[in-house]
Amino acid sequence: MAKKIDFTKLKTAFFDFISEVLQNKKTILVTVLSTFILMIVTCCTVFFATVKGAEKVMVPNVVGKTLTDALLELQSKELYGKIQLKYSDEGDDNGKILDQSPDGGAIVKAYRRVVLTVSRGSVLTEVSDYVGSNFEKVRTEIQTLFSGQKQLVTILDPVYKPSNGEAGIILSQDIEPGTKLTEPVAIQFVVSSGMNFEKTRIEDLVGKDVTQIVKLLPSSKVIFDFNGTLAQSGQKEGAVSVQQSFDEEYVENYTHVSCTIALPDGVKDGLSYGIFVHNYDLLPYAVSVKINVIDPDGKEKEYTSFRHNGGRITVPYAVTSGSELRMIISDKVVAKHTVD
Repeated sequence: MAKKIDFTKLKTAFFDFISEVLQNKKTILVTVLSTFILMIVTCCTVFFATVKGAEKVMVPNVVGKTLTDALLELQSKELYGKIQLKYSDEGDDNGKILDQSPDGGAIVKAYRRVVLTVSRGSVLTEVSDYVGSNFEKVRTEIQTLFSGQKQLVTILDPVYKPSNGEAGIILSQDIEPGTKLTEPVAIQFVVSSGMNFEKTRIEDLVGKDVTQIVKLLPSSKVIFDFNGTLAQSGQKEGAVSVQQSFDEEYVENYTHVSCTIALPDGVKDGLSYGIFVHNYDLLPYAVSVKINVIDPDGKEKEYTSFRHNGGRITVPYAVTSGSELRMIISDKVVAKHTVD
């Protein structure tokens, strides 16, 4: 027969327990808090013991060493390399360490990355064969290559020689192609000045307007020096009114011929007229000059081109107001002019 549970006694025992707890609540609270704090301290101790910082090591100095040797030396110190490539001033240090960060001797934690700047060698390792190339382009290219670096190749003032070849073309060089650039060199070029003995007949521009002139310039072998004056009564606006005359029918190529254009007073037929003027270095031969125009909508196109031997360069124009004219010599913009 199952024993009958006395709920009255259980109820009494429960209330006696609650009463005892309430009487000793301060002691119990202190015990619970102490246990919690001890648990926190124990966890923190275990955590920091587990994630204790890596051992500190001294960074080796690897500047001047090969990349392979530098990486092996860093790994022996439990350090790792991060590689950056850079051209250098010397031709024989390809693959060597130029710089490092942190510096050698610094104390750092193990497993840290050390930035290594590795040489790609010189931007130019040997003298190229420049014969047949345009002198101005070669000079610009070499200046650009060594911008901000030790100049391993210097271009001396060239020697100009008449030839059947195009003016400005390199005929010879005094340092053989393939010469290794272990130290700075200076190259002397012999450059074609063109067929200076050729002669040409001067085109008569009197009465021709600006539109006709800019179409004739690319085929002309004389250099027209344009000036502008306001058109007088009886003169054709926007056309050549006076041109310099010569006793001979033929003159040497790229002889300078002065011309005066009668400019309209203000805008004519929606176009603004004027003379684009720029002073450039005197040259021993005529170089290609190109004029581009950028209209107010930002569209760029070639306006005209011609050959010129430097000094005062003049170009007549008749374009929309707000356009920009750009003068380009040897693929480089040398002057800009905004048309009012």
